[in-house]
Amino acid sequence: VNLNLVLDEAKSNLKLKLKEKRVVIKNEKLPCTIGIHSQLVTVFQNLINNSIIYCKEDHPEITITAKIENQICHLSFKDNGIG
Repeated sequence: VNLNLVLDEAKSNLKLKLKEKRVVIKNEKLPCTIGIHSQLVTVFQNLINNSIIYCKEDHPEITITAKIENQICHLSFKDNGIG
């Protein structure tokens, strides 16, 4: 599964909320990994949505990074929210 396409679909599904809240999503080029596309889209959407809900800032910022280590894909979602 190409995680860049997963992120694109998650952002497309949330585009109205992203525009309304003026969300900035920063990401590097994400790798491909083994998984189920639709389930990964749901995970990405939920993580992005939680970042928006729990952000006290006017402009939520979310940074998504990934690295492959020992054939395992480690994803990181960081935001400027309360947690």
